[in-house]
Amino acid sequence: MSVFNQIRDQIKSQYRFGGPHIRLIVWMVGIWFGLQIIELLFYFISKEMRYDFLLFQYDFLVADANWETMKYKPWTIVTYMFMHGGFMHLLGNMVMLHLGGRFLNDFLGKRRFYFVFFFTGIMAFLVHVLMHHVTDGHEYYNGAIVGASGAITGILVAVVTLSPRIEINLFGAFRVLLIILVGLYILLDILALDDRDGTAHWAHLGGALFGYLYVKAYQKGTDISQWFQFNWVRNLFKRKSKIRVAHSNVRSTAEKQKDDQYNASKADRQAKVDAILDKIKDSGYDSLSKAEKAFLFEESKKL
Repeated sequence: MSVFNQIRDQIKSQYRFGGPHIRLIVWMVGIWFGLQIIELLFYFISKEMRYDFLLFQYDFLVADANWETMKYKPWTIVTYMFMHGGFMHLLGNMVMLHLGGRFLNDFLGKRRFYFVFFFTGIMAFLVHVLMHHVTDGHEYYNGAIVGASGAITGILVAVVTLSPRIEINLFGAFRVLLIILVGLYILLDILALDDRDGTAHWAHLGGALFGYLYVKAYQKGTDISQWFQFNWVRNLFKRKSKIRVAHSNVRSTAEKQKDDQYNASKADRQAKVDAILDKIKDSGYDSLSKAEKAFLFEESKKL
């Protein structure tokens, strides 16, 4: 088997089994490299074609703070998250997404993970637009924004809000609380708010704010992601059976026993999940055994 086939099979395996954060990483890396290859081809054919392709990306994939242009490309409020300004921008975001994504998926499950990503990414953009017009940002650039940094900051803040004592191995040698790294990252954004460096610092802070607010609401029993399931839309396209089934109000003893066993099993699993989460809060995620991590991952897929 060639090296190319091995890499392809590894990517397929990671995409299928690696969790939602891995799928996002594959999409973002694939989009970036794909656009770079197309741009390079156009460059060799014609510099004008390369320039037109760059304009195409801005017009149809990049979001900006000008509502006059955004009303003609509203989809860019999502597509901007999959665009990146350069390789180092892409690499930094993918490292942070991998760092925080696996924890959030374990804690909240795939569906809520995707919600937090897109919700904080969209809110990060709206905060960016608001502050772009409130401050003097509109005086020196048009407010264009690319990258998933706002959404990824939201994910990291959501993780440390759920588990403030979670630890990571920094450079494979130092154990450090994740909340310290996230706090430093946010502090640097705050200190750089007045810098005209072209970085959407307000978007990072907006993502952080709404990642925190989502988790606090979730901890109080309000899951905002439930409001966006749109089950009624899916039900419109379900075929209704014309066969009517008469249900008896009398349930057999076997059925009752089966329900009792299911409820007992569900209660036992939830108790085990709660115990694992308490252990994470006390000792950090890395203190879990392989069996505990596997159990938590399997339970998260049922959420």
